[in-house]
Amino acid sequence: MITQLKNLLNKKIVLFDYETEGLNLTYTRPWELAFNVYDKGHLIETKHAYLKWANLNVSKGAAESTGFDQNRIDVLGLDPKLVCDKFFEYLYDKSYTIAGHNILGYDSYIVNVCRRELGYSEDYSFIDRIVDTHALSKAFKLNLRPQEEENFTAWQYRVLDLKAKGIKTKISVMCQDFGIDFDETKLHAAGYDVTKNYEILSELVKRLN
Repeated sequence: MITQLKNLLNKKIVLFDYETEGLNLTYTRPWELAFNVYDKGHLIETKHAYLKWANLNVSKGAAESTGFDQNRIDVLGLDPKLVCDKFFEYLYDKSYTIAGHNILGYDSYIVNVCRRELGYSEDYSFIDRIVDTHALSKAFKLNLRPQEEENFTAWQYRVLDLKAKGIKTKISVMCQDFGIDFDETKLHAAGYDVTKNYEILSELVKRLN
């Protein structure tokens, strides 16, 4: 049994996802943020928002793959500070486990891009509370488990670094593997991804334990 996953679904979880203007971890800003808040398996809050930064620079390819639409941002976009500050309340609350897909390798950096853009200092203090479904999916397919007393965060990073030919862990693939209904046309919409990812997390917790 993976100790950090024991009774996880009965605890407090905030699961999030960004869609961003690019892939650079240093300055890429998110134009979409979605997060779901769970307590003992019950969804208690959900938030989906478009972030209205000045001069977003989204390539044509990125726009096509993520569904970016500047007109939608212009009409529906919100002040990033209002949205991010609300999210940060959960992110930095130590009573919450932080979950998401590849958030150790990507979204955790985007959190701090937002902080810098908003005039805040960098703060990665939430890292040790992360459960990354990309790392867990990879571990599940490779039949890997952390050693007793091994640091769970460090173990997840090591799993993410492994080169494993033919191993696929995208949200759409994991939904198929676990028999979870999903709509391919909605994937990469942050609000849809976080909901499907909670179902994936639930399956991973059961199967890895």
